[in-house]
Parts: sequence; structure tokens; C-alpha cells
Amino acid sequence: MVLWNLGDDEVDLTGYGLNFDNEESSQRDQVRQLSGNVALAPGDDVTVATSDETTVDTDVTLADPYDGSVLNNDGTDVVALVDPDGNTVVSTDGSGGSDSGDGEDEPERTLTVTVVDETDEPLEGANVSVVTSDGGEEVASGETDSDGTVTFDVESGEYDVVVNHDDVTGPAATRTTVDDADAEVSMTLDTTDGRATGIVRVVDRNGDPVEGEPVTLWPPGTVEEEATETRETNADGEVVIELSGLEPTDVTGFDVEVRDQEQRLGIMSDAYQGVQEVVFEVDTSENDGDDSTDDDNSDDGDDTDDSEKETEKTDGSDNDDECKRKTDADGDGVPATDDADDDCAKVS
Repeated sequence: MVLWNLGDDEVDLTGYGLNFDNEESSQRDQVRQLSGNVALAPGDDVTVATSDETTVDTDVTLADPYDGSVLNNDGTDVVALVDPDGNTVVSTDGSGGSDSGDGEDEPERTLTVTVVDETDEPLEGANVSVVTSDGGEEVASGETDSDGTVTFDVESGEYDVVVNHDDVTGPAATRTTVDDADAEVSMTLDTTDGRATGIVRVVDRNGDPVEGEPVTLWPPGTVEEEATETRETNADGEVVIELSGLEPTDVTGFDVEVRDQEQRLGIMSDAYQGVQEVVFEVDTSENDGDDSTDDDNSDDGDDTDDSEKETEKTDGSDNDDECKRKTDADGDGVPATDDADDDCAKVS
């Protein structure tokens, strides 16, 4: 018989024995104690001589060996290792205590997965799956919390940790081994992979940004917008459109209108094409021009009235002087109505 220690700790088998007839129906006592002190380091094994007829090299003998062969070589024997109290530790039919690794489920370990973005900020809402590396069977799944973390209870083994997020194109995966201790995995997702940004920029005739300008957008059917949308430009004269989860060559088109001017903005992945923008130039002096026109008209009217008044005044003075000359023909300073003509009489 060969005994292996498959654990990570040393096992002391002093006082243990072998039961050569461990079937439930057996009524015979065939337990033989191991002789001497027996200790197995992790990964070590010992060969036990089962009778005095054993012909191979052995490490341990039985305290009371059999006189003849005790094992049937047809595979029908059920042999067990028993502790000093007679309890079965492990047996060839898979029954026994935790030392066997077969008769009882292995204790579960905690696997902690942390997901962050390209700036090391926690990524909430990432879907994490833990699958076996050999067969791809999913053993656990969950979503990261506000700290970008999710934990699972799994048995020891080798696993693939697969992460999906709405802001990332395609899944990310890494392989990890969970042994006899808890394990931690940290994964970084580049959310810019599927991000796409478009900018509508409004400037005046001098190229300066126009803040508060209404911009009308007609989103395509592939974007989760139900109808036409109107936004106002920010202090930089911009309306920024951000999309996520796009494949590198996907194009999302927007029809854009500013003051009856229309353009089309096609947005692709930032990583593939960079930020795309359209620029509208508007005349911001239109409102000021109306005020100026009113003022000018007012001034023109006043100038015209003053000119006409001045002309009237001037004409009146000239006529008056002429009439004085005509009515005072003899030069004595006393008007003579007989000297005046009809026109002067009218002016006077």
C-alpha cells in the first residue's frame, strides 16, 4: 500500500492503521496498526508492507503483519486508513474524512475581484464571471459595487476571470489560481476603447465662442434618444456629445442645426478617429444692429428738423430785412406802407 500526503501541511500517522476489509457488510476485523513513528511531509509518500511476503522495497511495516497475502489483486478490496480511534480517514472507495480530498467537499476560498478604469478609478457595474480554465464552466458571477469590487466563494483550482462593461468593447479576461488561501485579482479596463465624442462648436465672426446658443440635434435611431433635442452651448461655445460601447469602425450620425444652418456630425470611436466636431459661425451683432438703426433714425430725424428750422429761420430773416428796405424807402426809419409790395405785406 502507498500513502501520499497531498496537502500543504505535515501529517503525523503515528498510531494510525490500515483496515484491509473496510466494506460496510464486512464483519471481520482486519485492522493492522502501522509500526513506529510515521510522519509525511507535504508531497511525500510511504510504501507500507502488507504482509511478510511483500517482495518490493517498503518504508513502513505493520505492527502485526499478515503471514500471507492479504490483498486480492482483482481490485475488489476496500482498504482504508484509520486514525487511532478507529475512524476512517481515507479509503480506496472514496469514503472517509477531509484528509482524503475526495470524501468531503473542499473548503471554499474567497476570491476578490477589483475592476478599475484607465485612471485607476473604481469601475462600478462591471459584470464579472468566474469560469473553470479547463472546461469553461461558470462557477460564479456578479457585478462590481461602487468600490469596483465583487467577491466570490470558490473551491481551490484554476479559473478564468472574465469582465464585461457597457463602456468597453468586448470582454477582458485573466487567469488566476486559487489554492488553499483566499485570492485577489485586480483588472484594469480602458473605457476609451468604446468611447466616442462629438462636439458642436459655435463661434462669432471673430472666431470667439458663443455661449448660450441653442443647438438642435436629430439623434439617429441607434442612440437611445426619443426625439429632437435642443441644447445650449457652454462657456466654450460647445455642445459635447458622448457615446460609449462602440466598435472602432462604428459611425453614429447626428443632424445639427444652428440658426437655420444645418450640418451633419459623424461620430466614431475616439481611439480610432479622435474627437470629431462641426463649427457654426453666427453673426452676434444682429441684435445690436437693430438698436443702432433706431438710434440713427432718431438722430437723422432730429438733424432734418433742425435743418429745416434753421432754413426757415434764415429765410424769414432775409425776407424781413428786404421788407424793411422796401417799406422804408425814404430812409427816415419810419415804415411807409405805401412803399411795400404785396410779398412784404404777406411776410410782415
